Amino acid sequence: MADNFRSAENVDNFINLIFEQIMDRDVGEIDYADAKLKFGAKYYPKDLKADISIMLYSSKKPLAQSEPLPADQVIDADEGQVELIAQKIRQIIDKGEKIADGDDYRPVTYGDFAVISPTRNSQVTMSQIFKAYGIPAEITGAKSYLKTTEIQIMLSLLSIIDNPYQDIPLVAVLRSPIVGLDDNQLAYLRINQKTGNYYQSVLKFYRDYPTSEPNDYAQAIYPLIERFFNQLDHFKDVAQQDGLVALIWEIYKQTGFLDYVGGMPGGYQRQTNLHALYERAADYEKNGFKGLFRFVLFIERMQERDDDLATAVPNASENMVHVMTIHGSKGLQFPIVFLNDIGKQFNPKDTRGSAILNDHLGVGISYLNTETREVLEPLQRRAVVDVTKNAGLSEEMRKLYVALTRAEQRLYLVGKVDSPKGTSKSEVLDPQKVVTNWQAKTEETTILLPISERNSAKSYLDWIGPAISRHPAITADYGDGQLVNRLESDQSHFSLKFYDAAMIIQGKQQAGTQAPDPKKWVEDQVETVSADNGKAKQLSQIMNYQYPHVPATQTTAYQSVSEIKRLFDDPDNVQLGNLARIDVNQVIKPGRYTQPSLATPKFVAENGDKKPAPTEVGTATHLVLQQVDLQDEPTMETVTGLINHLVKTGILQENVAQAINVSGILKFYRSPVGQVVLANPTKTHREVPFSLLMKANQAFKNFGGNEQQRILIHGIIDGYVEADDGVYLFDYKTDRLTPQTTIETIRDRYEGQLRLYAIALAKILGKPISKKYLYLLSSDQLVPVQ
Repeated sequence: MADNFRSAENVDNFINLIFEQIMDRDVGEIDYADAKLKFGAKYYPKDLKADISIMLYSSKKPLAQSEPLPADQVIDADEGQVELIAQKIRQIIDKGEKIADGDDYRPVTYGDFAVISPTRNSQVTMSQIFKAYGIPAEITGAKSYLKTTEIQIMLSLLSIIDNPYQDIPLVAVLRSPIVGLDDNQLAYLRINQKTGNYYQSVLKFYRDYPTSEPNDYAQAIYPLIERFFNQLDHFKDVAQQDGLVALIWEIYKQTGFLDYVGGMPGGYQRQTNLHALYERAADYEKNGFKGLFRFVLFIERMQERDDDLATAVPNASENMVHVMTIHGSKGLQFPIVFLNDIGKQFNPKDTRGSAILNDHLGVGISYLNTETREVLEPLQRRAVVDVTKNAGLSEEMRKLYVALTRAEQRLYLVGKVDSPKGTSKSEVLDPQKVVTNWQAKTEETTILLPISERNSAKSYLDWIGPAISRHPAITADYGDGQLVNRLESDQSHFSLKFYDAAMIIQGKQQAGTQAPDPKKWVEDQVETVSADNGKAKQLSQIMNYQYPHVPATQTTAYQSVSEIKRLFDDPDNVQLGNLARIDVNQVIKPGRYTQPSLATPKFVAENGDKKPAPTEVGTATHLVLQQVDLQDEPTMETVTGLINHLVKTGILQENVAQAINVSGILKFYRSPVGQVVLANPTKTHREVPFSLLMKANQAFKNFGGNEQQRILIHGIIDGYVEADDGVYLFDYKTDRLTPQTTIETIRDRYEGQLRLYAIALAKILGKPISKKYLYLLSSDQLVPVQ
C-alpha cells in the first residue's frame, strides 16, 4: 500500500497491529501482510500526542463489590457507551487540549471530533446525552427526527388543533413552553373536574373562572389558559382557511416557539428541525395531500410502525461533533475519532431463513422430512451458509478498517463487555478474566489469530480483544501465559480501561451536566468581567455606544418636494430663503414603493359615473395643461377637443373630464404668464422632472454641523419659460379660496416648494430665475412668489 499521509504514526501502527492478526485471504479476502499501512504524514510535530484508548463499559456487572445503584441510576449498554464518549469530549474541550495543525498546535474544537458507529441505533440516545453535556452535534442521517422534543411538542399541538379531546398531546402542550404550566398547575386543573377527559377539565376551569371566586393558583393559571384557547381558536381558523404550511409558520410566529428553542442547548439543531417540519409539510402538500387531519394521521401511522424520518442537518456544521455511520464516513477524515459500540453483534440475517442466497453457489435450502416433520440441513445449504458467512465477516472486517483509518491523530474505541462464557457467575466483572479469555484465543506459533476464532467472531471486539491481548501494553498489567510473545517489539502505544455505572455517574458529576441557574450564570459573567478592568471597559464601550449620525437614520436620504416643501417658508434666506428647519423626528414617513410598471391613475381606474374627487380633477387639469398646443392661442373648441380626445383614448374618464374647468385653463393663457408662454412656445417646458442634492443640515436642525450628510430631493416642475427678459417659473394649483383659505394662505403653503423648484432650475439652466408664480385655476388668479 502507498504511504498513508492522513494518520499519525501511532495510529498507523495500531491499525497494523489489529489487521496483521485478523485479516488474510481466508478471512477478509486480502493478505494484509502485503497491504500494511506505511507512515507518510511526516508533517506532524515530533512530540505529537497521538492517544489511542480502548474504553469498555460493563452494564450488567460492576467492577467491584458495592451497594446496588438506585433504579433511576441504572445505565444500559448504549447509554453507558455514549456517556463515556460525551465525558471524554467534555474533558478534552474543558482542558483546552491541543492538536497538531501543520507543524504547530491549536486548541481542539467540537468540529475536530467524529463519532462513528456500525449502525444508527444509538443516535437518538447520543443526541439526548450530547445535549445534556452541552455538546453540539451534527447527526448525519439519524432516523430520530420524530423523537426530538421540539418536534414532539409541535406534533402534539397539531394533534389538538385537529382534535383537542386527546389527553396526552394536550397535557404535553400545556406543560411545554408554548403554554408553560407546571405539574402542580396541571394537577389543579384535573382536580377542578375529576371525570371526563382532560380537555373538559381545562374548558370547565376557563368557563367558570369569571364567575368563581379565584384563588392565587387560579389567578396564575387563567391568563395562560385564556391565551391558549385564543391561540387554539386562531390556529383552527388558519388550518381551515390557509392550510397546513401556513398553520405551522403561524404557530412559530404567534408562540415564539422557534425563537425559544434557539436559546436551549443545541438550539441551532432544534431550530433546524422546526424549519424542516415546515419544509416537509410543504412537500407533503405539494404531493397532493391536503389537510391537517391527514398529516396528523400520516405521522401517527409512522409512529405506530416505529418508523421515523432523517434528522435535519444544519447548514453550518464547522464547530459541531460529527456523528455518522461507518458507511457514511467513507472518504472523510477527522483529527479525533471515536468508534462506538465495538461490542455490537454482527447482523446474521444473511445466513438465517429457510433459503440462503449466494452469488456463486446459488440457493441453499433446508429439507423438510414430511414423515418425521424434521427440518434437515443438507450439505449444499451448509456450504452456502459458510461461504455467505465468510463474505459477511470479510465485509465487516473492511468496515472496521474504514472506521479506524478515519482517525488522523487520536483514536478511541468504545464498547460494551460482559464476563466470558464459562467463567464463574460472580456479581462483579473481573477485567483479568476478560483479558485472559482473549489471550486464550491466540497462538504462540503465529501472529495471526486462529481461523476458527476469527470465523466465530460476533463483534469487532471479538477481533480487537484477542489482537491486543498479547501486546506489552496489556501484558504489563494483566500478565501473559505464553512463552513466546510475537508482539513484544510492536511500536504502537495504547491503553485499555474498564468502566461501570458508578464510574460513569462519578464522571457525570465531575463534568457538571446540570443546566446552570440563569441568575448565577449572569452573576458569574459579571464577576469575570469585573475581574478584568480592560475587558470591563471594552464591554462598557460596546454596550453604551452611541451612533454619531442618529438623525440620518430617522429620515430618508431621498425626499420628494411635497415631503419637504414646508421647510421653506422665510423669504430672507440668501439661497433657500431663511430656512425654518424642522426636527427629523417630525418628518412623516413617505411610504414609497416601487412597481415594475406604472399603475393606472385612480381617476382613470374609477367608475365613470362616480363623482370625481378634487385631487382627481386637479390631476386631470394638469394633464390637459401639459397637452395644450402652444403654437396657436387655445380656444374653447381646441381645449374641449383635446379633452374629448383624452376621453376617447381612455386616458380620462367622462365624469372627470366634465369636471375640468376649461374656462380657468383659457384664462391662464390670457394672464401675463400665459401670454409669455404663448409668445415663446419653443422655449416653454412643461412637467420637468428634477433631482437636487442639498446639505441635510440646511433642512433638518438636528444634523448640526455635519457638512458631509446630504439629502436628494426630487420633484416635477409644472412649467417654465426661457423668455428674453429672464426665466419665468410657474406652478398650477387647484386650491379653492374660502374665508379660511386666502391667497396669502395658499402663498405661504407653496412658497417653499416653489423656491425649491427655483433653486433646482437655476442649477439646471445655469442662470437665475427672474420670476416665480402660482396660478390658482379655481379663482383664475396669478400669485407672484418672492
